[in-house]
Amino acid sequence: MTALLRTVRMTGAESFWYVLGCISFGAMYFAKVPVKKALAEAGLGQLTSAEHFWYIVQCVAFGAGYFAKVPVKKALSEVAAASAAGAVFGMSSVPQPPARPGYQPGDWPLDGPADIPAPGPRHGRAASGW
Repeated sequence: MTALLRTVRMTGAESFWYVLGCISFGAMYFAKVPVKKALAEAGLGQLTSAEHFWYIVQCVAFGAGYFAKVPVKKALSEVAAASAAGAVFGMSSVPQPPARPGYQPGDWPLDGPADIPAPGPRHGRAASGW
């Protein structure tokens, strides 16, 4: 969980622009509310009472909150499906290579010493020291 929190921490510039966006009619705050609602429905957080109130206000206003939430929830469902299948993000349609008999992920060395090639010249240069 701490690794996740580290990756989503805002930089100083992001914090500055968020505050500036909130000052201008609360645009950044109102854009955040539907995303946080999608995360809450996925079990990844909770809305405050103020966010819940503003989400309902956005939904009453021609469904703006709901329609802003739908693409975020779709992205979350795709990420969950890809991670459940054990696929790498963006590579869900690429089949995984079959495992070798007796091989377990994390085994090292993967091959015997006879299968490892001897070091050769680097970058196509002769072995003159360069």
